[in-house]
Amino acid sequence: MTSEIETNMVGVERIKEYQEINTEAPLEMPGQDPPPEWPQHGVVKFDNYQTRYREGLDLVLRGIGKENKRRFILYILVVEKS
Repeated sequence: MTSEIETNMVGVERIKEYQEINTEAPLEMPGQDPPPEWPQHGVVKFDNYQTRYREGLDLVLRGIGKENKRRFILYILVVEKS
């Protein structure tokens, strides 16, 4: 009986933690679309780009640098250390 109550409390604690997690921005934001003529031209540039899965975690990408003025596809593969 005690272990069942403890298991249920762990579940409640997890739900509480999930409710407090910062959420990502919505996929679409009405009224925030770029004008129809955008872009006329463009450049994709990463200059010492760094990122992490969320605040407080270690960086998963470090020092990425790339500039490209042509049409291209960028693949990013992230391998987690266990």
